Amino acid sequence: EGVRLVRATEIEFCRAEGNYCHIQLDTAESILLAKTLKWVEAPLPHREFIRVQASYIIATDKVENLTREQLTMRQ
Repeated sequence: EGVRLVRATEIEFCRAEGNYCHIQLDTAESILLAKTLKWVEAPLPHREFIRVQASYIIATDKVENLTREQLTMRQ
């Protein structure tokens, strides 16, 4: 209900689920939007976020290790 502004620095990752998007914040809070991942990705700073697969965008400063097989996020 209503509008909430979220700073890009608060976002750990975004996950697509059909035409919805879950935004995981660094406070452990999750926000569900009735928007596509593409819509969420557009205003994000491209140097600070990376799409690691079709359904996920992650904040690069939250990544500890990234290989083809595994992604480890900082705690």
